[in-house]
Amino acid sequence: MYDNFNYPAGADTPDAPWNQCDPPEIDIDVTVRETLVKDTSVVTNNAWYVTDEEGYTSLEDSNFYPTDEYKKQNELLSVVIAKAKEEITKIRIDAECYQRKLEAHYGVRHGCIPGCNADDTEKMKMRNLLCEAMGRIRHLKALEEGLDGWEHEEIEVEH
Repeated sequence: MYDNFNYPAGADTPDAPWNQCDPPEIDIDVTVRETLVKDTSVVTNNAWYVTDEEGYTSLEDSNFYPTDEYKKQNELLSVVIAKAKEEITKIRIDAECYQRKLEAHYGVRHGCIPGCNADDTEKMKMRNLLCEAMGRIRHLKALEEGLDGWEHEEIEVEH
């Protein structure tokens, strides 16, 4: 005789919800549009203030094209991101060289952190240095990936 331990009827069937597994994860391509806003100023001689006879001051800016002025005086964000990624890549390469030097100094295999007893301070120091070096490289790689793939589509500058 089958004893179901007082579970409801059908609890032991394979198609019960608690007997199902999650569907496998898949990659789906998406397009991301994020809007960033920055307050800044541009220097121009294409706009000026005019004060009329009643003392009212207004800005004469019919010759002022803020987007053009901004582009002349600043790099586009996409260019800044590309330069930042290049710098981070250089720093990551240096960090990887440092990690390899540590591994060579301590005589450990690349990417491995050997175990040790908690009372062995020299080996604990080695483990901490290797962990920090590997963590820094992981962090820099994540920054690189986050900066990768962004493309410039449009710019809007208002005044």
